[in-house]
Amino acid sequence: MKLCRLVALPLLILIASIVITSSALAATAVKSSGSSIKVRPVEKVDGKSEILLHIGVESWSGDTTYQVGYPVRLADGTLQSGHFPFSELKFPLDAVFATIKLNALFQNTWVVDLVVKKNISDPDDNLEDSDWLSASNPNRLDVYSTSEVFNFSAFTTDLSAAYKFVEGPQGWLAGGAGYMYQDFEFEARLIEQYSPSGNSTFNTVGDGVTTAIDYEVTYYIPYFLLTGQFNPVPGFTLGGRLAYSPWTNVEDRDQHLLRFKENKGDMDGSSLIVSLTGQFDFDEHWFMTAGVDHITTEADGSSDASFRGNYDHTVTEEIDSSQTAVYITGGYRFDITP
Repeated sequence: MKLCRLVALPLLILIASIVITSSALAATAVKSSGSSIKVRPVEKVDGKSEILLHIGVESWSGDTTYQVGYPVRLADGTLQSGHFPFSELKFPLDAVFATIKLNALFQNTWVVDLVVKKNISDPDDNLEDSDWLSASNPNRLDVYSTSEVFNFSAFTTDLSAAYKFVEGPQGWLAGGAGYMYQDFEFEARLIEQYSPSGNSTFNTVGDGVTTAIDYEVTYYIPYFLLTGQFNPVPGFTLGGRLAYSPWTNVEDRDQHLLRFKENKGDMDGSSLIVSLTGQFDFDEHWFMTAGVDHITTEADGSSDASFRGNYDHTVTEEIDSSQTAVYITGGYRFDITP
């Protein structure tokens, strides 16, 4: 699956947000004494600094899905060719997260954001495992299984800094960079496996107790950032963020415990991050925010497979992840002016 297909919706949101924000900044920058549009440069205000602390919850949807297939390199160096993929595992991300955010403004020019998220529930959806085993008919699904994710651990953190390069009477834009780290670990037990193509030897039912899969995936995402705010009316702020990473690195480890098999993958690719938020101020300190974050990642590389600790072969691997988080937070604004 190509990245452009995965990011069609966030790109449409991005285009709309850029048009709306740019129009709003331009409109609010028109001086009443003339018809020319004037957007003033950012003014550095010595000592004017503040920190906004947010605490809240997020509802996630989406998945992280990897595929493996040919070409395959055996332990003796032999290279085998064939179809891709021959196996796919789709891990659900529909869980609830607790989140803490810090937004800091320093001297009216630097905008620094820190976000930490931790899951507080397990996914409701099941893990899906699909295999295409026939070389003569690679589109025929031969094995399909579902497994219950009974133990899920997720942690993400995101740090960014941006410099304001333009502002209007009711808004500003800033550019910078950031780094996002994500780690997801899943433990799952088999519910049912069967063969859609009719091979009954693959049919089995899980016992509801035995752990079948232990999977961990880690995303390292350095990115370029464009961010901004618009204040349409006093006490209400609209914010947006667009980030792109051409250097995303993904590492994963998949243990099929019933087969004593372990795969370790290393992939490189890209990520797109789009965020929209609205903030309502109750007074000069207390506020509430609501918004949505969307992250799309695509990467490819290879995965080394071993049985009982002994290396066996290397497969081609691709990974796609689509994550959407809808959140609400409450917060307090601290004035840190000396």
